[in-house]
Amino acid sequence: MNKKKIVINCIGLAVCIVLAVVFGVLMKAQAKKETEIVKEAQVRAENRVVVPADKLPRGELEIDDEYYRYFDQVETYLFVGTDNNGYEEEDGEYHGGMADFLMLLVLNKTKEKYALIQIDRDTMMKVPILRENGEEGTAPVQQLCISHYYGSNARESDTNTVNCVSRLLGGLDIDGYYVLNMKYIKQLNKAAGGVTVTFDEDLTEIDPAFKEGETVTLTGDQAEALVRSRMGVGEGTNEERMARQKIFLNGFFETVRGKSADDGEFINTFYRSMMDMASTNLSSGIAANIANQVANYEDMGVLKFDGEHKEEVSTTDNLLHMQFIVDKASIAKTLTPVLGLETYEPDEEDEDYVEEDEDEDLDEEDDTEE
Repeated sequence: MNKKKIVINCIGLAVCIVLAVVFGVLMKAQAKKETEIVKEAQVRAENRVVVPADKLPRGELEIDDEYYRYFDQVETYLFVGTDNNGYEEEDGEYHGGMADFLMLLVLNKTKEKYALIQIDRDTMMKVPILRENGEEGTAPVQQLCISHYYGSNARESDTNTVNCVSRLLGGLDIDGYYVLNMKYIKQLNKAAGGVTVTFDEDLTEIDPAFKEGETVTLTGDQAEALVRSRMGVGEGTNEERMARQKIFLNGFFETVRGKSADDGEFINTFYRSMMDMASTNLSSGIAANIANQVANYEDMGVLKFDGEHKEEVSTTDNLLHMQFIVDKASIAKTLTPVLGLETYEPDEEDEDYVEEDEDEDLDEEDDTEE
């Protein structure tokens, strides 16, 4: 064997030795890394608190820099009544109407209770102005009712209002909405078969039949007058109108409860009769489920938030408007019994909570693939 071949063989052997050493070091490092990952996964598993699914938080809210969570299973639905300008097109341009009436239905399926929460249309908050593509733009502080004006179509206007209410309530998820122009109150009353109400104050200023203590099954005209009248009645405030709307709400839901219990098809017939007048993401099946739960759950009443009403010049149009400055502590106080809220500090939650029967082996496999 000549010297040249010997040199080549020696070089090849040296390269192989170097590669073997490098490969061994890499394998050792990889094995060490995998060992550390497995140990870390074991420590995490030991620190986990395994709880039943019904003990896991269902939702978390942040209200006035305080954190809340709830464990009850709840569903929420927003009902909106827009003014007469809603859904009109002028010169081919769409404009939503003002959201004059806002009411959130909360179904607590864990406690089998439901509550209605009236939200003042004049509530001051950051309301996004929607761009032409439907995305949120600037968000000046203005009345909540204006949220429905923005948008290039009904869905965008509806969604903007839903998102605003969600933010007002600390990020509460809203499962569905039903938006109706207030000019259709007569048809709503008719579809319900005539809403029966009892007056706890004298409202003969609106209608001679609206005497304190009287129980009246409303005609369409009476229903519209009761719900929509504001100017020329009392002091003409929206706060007073909300009180009258509460009378109608109580009567409406009691009417629906009674007729749904007597007739399993009532809500489907009701839903179909109003289909062409409403804007909603609720199917007839969901509406029927809501009606069934309202009919069988305990009524927690019609609730509202505390706050201050005052007239101020708006920075958006420099005109004098009524404003409602909501007491944020009142929001949490009102929602606490409805949702089962409790306070917590997220930064202090160090333990990993996992749902019962979760496959721990899959977790470890996912960790070792890093």
